[in-house]
Amino acid sequence: MNFPFALFHFPGRFMPRMVRLMAAAVLLLPVLLPGQDSAARPFAPSLAQQAQAAYDAKAYATAASILERWLEAAPRDVSALYNLACCHAMAGDKARALEALERAIDAGYRDLAHVRVDIDLDAVREEARYAAIIARLTALQPQPLPAWGVPRMVPTRTEGAMIVILPEDYETGNREYPVCLLLHGAGSNEMQLVQLAAQRLGRRDVIYAALRAPYPDFAGAAQSRQNAFTALPPGNVSDDSPARVRARRNYADWIVEAAAVVQRDYRATKGKFYLLGFSQGANYAGMTALFYPEKVASYFAIAASPLPADLAAAADLAKVRQAGVRPWLVHGRDDTTTPVAGSTTNAETFRAASIPVELRLVAGGHEITPETIALASEWLDQVVRPGK
Repeated sequence: MNFPFALFHFPGRFMPRMVRLMAAAVLLLPVLLPGQDSAARPFAPSLAQQAQAAYDAKAYATAASILERWLEAAPRDVSALYNLACCHAMAGDKARALEALERAIDAGYRDLAHVRVDIDLDAVREEARYAAIIARLTALQPQPLPAWGVPRMVPTRTEGAMIVILPEDYETGNREYPVCLLLHGAGSNEMQLVQLAAQRLGRRDVIYAALRAPYPDFAGAAQSRQNAFTALPPGNVSDDSPARVRARRNYADWIVEAAAVVQRDYRATKGKFYLLGFSQGANYAGMTALFYPEKVASYFAIAASPLPADLAAAADLAKVRQAGVRPWLVHGRDDTTTPVAGSTTNAETFRAASIPVELRLVAGGHEITPETIALASEWLDQVVRPGK
């Protein structure tokens, strides 16, 4: 488990789908308005951060004690209960580990596949009580679609949500600003990057727009107890189905349309825009640049997967090169959710096509760390902000 600013969705080995214990508080914070102080405000370490630090130090009993304190206030927090089971198991307290795992299932935990492979629970796998828990969890799994039910997708059109973050001096000046769209990870929502942009990167000289992915993620919401969205259609539709292939283009189309709306409705620089994305958002930043290289000036991708081969053919890459798109790729060396090979492969693809690319590997896992934020600030200063 790693925590730095990863308030939503960013799993590590300890907390694979952890509800960040401060997420509810973050969602209650007002979005900064023009003229408000955007300087980062210091906070004492949250219980989540304290539990993370204890786990990283292999002080598993201490981490369990901290999680128990949190559960006094939120006794049905599914992820906290699951993580408590992991801590007890790592500390050698099998009985309490199994009790916490049962409590997690009582509260709604259903990720059987993860329980089977999570090495944090290795200490309890030979227990009879563990076998009973697996049997119970197996019985609670969603039933497969009957053979007579044929999953299909049909086109629809709706309006999606975004949050626009204006520069500090927007109301007092009359100049135009570049537009940077923020794309969150799967199973999260647009608030994931709002606070990052408004407080950690700063609202200087850029109009940000944080977009919500188009489809609700019900499983993610059940795990995290927060609004959760994803880029791909839900349901029993295979990853390579025509519906999901269409969904890639549909999301890219909406990203372009959202940029056009911001450029139309605000005092924004017309023409090309910029993208900053995390995980799923990083993937769609890259795909949008491949679909629309004439519209994307540069993108900053954190923890991206390899670009789809059918979108990164030689002809597509030639258009990216001719349009002068500047990719910046950042990835945690210890990322087990989206392996670092995703970004290194993309960098090799771009370099083979003579496309200049920045690749930065940083310490940490599937998260947004202070080092990542510093690199994003470097990208903003060198590429995005006017006069740079």
